[in-house]
Amino acid sequence: MKFSTQRWAAACTIALMLAMGNGMTANGAQASTLTNVNKSPAAAGEDPFLVSLGAQDEDEVRDALKDGASLADIAASAGSDVRPVIEMQIRQLTEQLEQRLVNGSITWDQFVAYKAEVPSLIEASAYEAYGPDSEKEGLSEEAGL
Repeated sequence: MKFSTQRWAAACTIALMLAMGNGMTANGAQASTLTNVNKSPAAAGEDPFLVSLGAQDEDEVRDALKDGASLADIAASAGSDVRPVIEMQIRQLTEQLEQRLVNGSITWDQFVAYKAEVPSLIEASAYEAYGPDSEKEGLSEEAGL
């Protein structure tokens, strides 16, 4: 299945913001090293996205993404598996779609179509790197940025 670059970039941005948004609203400091994915993030007040990636904070993730790393690269460098991040992002985006359906901002047909695309978009975006080289390859031009 092919996706336009603009649609792809938008989906990746949405998925990343959903995942990182959890950390922006979480209560409590993250003083410990977050490398153990078996810890219970909710019990410790830690961001499940960061715990799953094995990242210490959002800045670490943002900087790595800007430098051209994918979410899978970030997880691998910390000895973690990206699969929990992918599953979490799929759940979060699906929940948002369900809420949009309930609120009437999308139709049932739109919901079904969007929901069908979510897993493949999230899966692919976890392994895709968007760094400084993306502009050189025309990403920003194709996306209308």
